[in-house]
Amino acid sequence: MTGFYPGISNLQYCQKKGKFGNEGPPANSEGNALIIEDEIRSFLDGFTIEVFDDTTDLVTTPFFDKDGHPIRIFVRLRGSQYYLFNEKDRIFNREKIGRWVRHDVKENLKTVLRRFDVYHINGEISTEATRENFPSRLRNLIQALILLDTMF
Repeated sequence: MTGFYPGISNLQYCQKKGKFGNEGPPANSEGNALIIEDEIRSFLDGFTIEVFDDTTDLVTTPFFDKDGHPIRIFVRLRGSQYYLFNEKDRIFNREKIGRWVRHDVKENLKTVLRRFDVYHINGEISTEATRENFPSRLRNLIQALILLDTMF
């Protein structure tokens, strides 16, 4: 696997998918549309994708955890599915959600995991995706990581 959008930038991918269109903004809102398009470009450029190993890519997001580190998602191809996971013990460690944690804290964790359809296994927050639902699964994982980071 050599990246999600081989040979093209995130912006080019969005243009190809019709996210911005090539016809340009309507004449009456040209200034606002250009500002919005510039901000979207800037936002998309905040995501970087690099090859981590033969089967895994690393997505660095423009979002930061409470310690100021960018949230990084590893994406591993498993057959026809993608396995998305965060850095092990990056957000959680055994002291934060071990056996001795209060019951209400564990229930809050379970609620977040169910809400975003992600899993907590061996210190990793993870999910699986198909090619079709990859964008929504990635978004859910990022949202869950941000919320859990603020909770713990």
